Amino acid sequence: MQEAALAHARLGFRIFPVSPRDKRPLVKGWGSAASAEEAQVSAWWSRWPHAMIGLPTGVANGLWVLDLDVDVQKGLDGNTSFMELEVAHGIIDIDVCATTPRGGTHLFFRWDAAHPVHNSVGGHGGVAPGIDVRGEGGFVVIAPSVRDDARAYAWVNAPLGEADLTDAPDWLYALMEKPVLSKPPLSAREAKSISLCPAPTDDPFIDRKRAYALAALEREAEAVAASPEGGRNHRLNVAANAIGNFVGEEILAEPEVREALTAAALQAGLSVGEIGRTLTSGLKAGRAKPARWPPEWAEELADIERGRALSVRLLAGTADSVPAIGPTWDNPDRSPLGEGRRLAPRFKVEWLGPQLAQWAEGQARATCAPVDYVCAAMLALIGGLLGNR
Repeated sequence: MQEAALAHARLGFRIFPVSPRDKRPLVKGWGSAASAEEAQVSAWWSRWPHAMIGLPTGVANGLWVLDLDVDVQKGLDGNTSFMELEVAHGIIDIDVCATTPRGGTHLFFRWDAAHPVHNSVGGHGGVAPGIDVRGEGGFVVIAPSVRDDARAYAWVNAPLGEADLTDAPDWLYALMEKPVLSKPPLSAREAKSISLCPAPTDDPFIDRKRAYALAALEREAEAVAASPEGGRNHRLNVAANAIGNFVGEEILAEPEVREALTAAALQAGLSVGEIGRTLTSGLKAGRAKPARWPPEWAEELADIERGRALSVRLLAGTADSVPAIGPTWDNPDRSPLGEGRRLAPRFKVEWLGPQLAQWAEGQARATCAPVDYVCAAMLALIGGLLGNR
């Protein structure tokens, strides 16, 4: 399987290893980790020689896929559904397609920036029952991958990379873009959460908190998307519960959380009805709990609040003395310096350029420190890094 993986990497396709048992990605953050670098691909398949080949769909690889699913127990036959669509709308000449282990079919289409395609399942925001869509944020397993039960994916005509991808017709885009799901109007709480996310900027940690919460949401969404059948609904509930506290503290808006977790759950194979009920329950439980932040933030925030309180008192003229914040020490003896010393010139933050200057000023405000101190520390770090090159 390593040679097949390398062959796709050499063609420029970003890929990643997938478990042959349950189609679970074997690398964290597979969407960003997927690689076309031969060294990385070789390392992955040396570690997991029987891994299947996962191919992210969307902009990164310039393609999207119709997944015609066949599931006798659920009464799904995507192949028949697609033939009925072609009878109604017109035949599509598809050069790159593959069969799946369960008798389904993968149809590969060229990515069109004018028609961005997202993930959907069957009739729930998709094309028809048994026809799933794998677009931006999704992936498919490609031939010649073999499952642990010895069933394989196989190319029908030309393999990926040896034939031009098909441009999807307008009627197919129209089916995907129609509003299959009717979304109810936003509740008062949801509308409020949108207006307050990001939270008010008087929180010095708001940027950090939102970055922390978004990273947590991404991890939970990936875990939901990769969850195996039988545990998918439970995993979605765990994710909603874990992220709900960020919604309760108005760091994340509930609609953006629902959108991310719904897309992940659809990819895992859950129905829209199951997803909606589970998200409502999980988010409600999560909102009732306080968010848990890194413990080292508490002391830093306490220092900031003390500094702010002191600033208010100094401006009001009610501060008799400046209390110590953090460690204290005796004033140094400056007599050896003589009387000819002068104050250091002001550091002009614009010397750093617009991006670094904005960052330095933000850090200075967040920590109640002179911007000169922030710049000095940053320049020392940059100098050290350059010196080690």
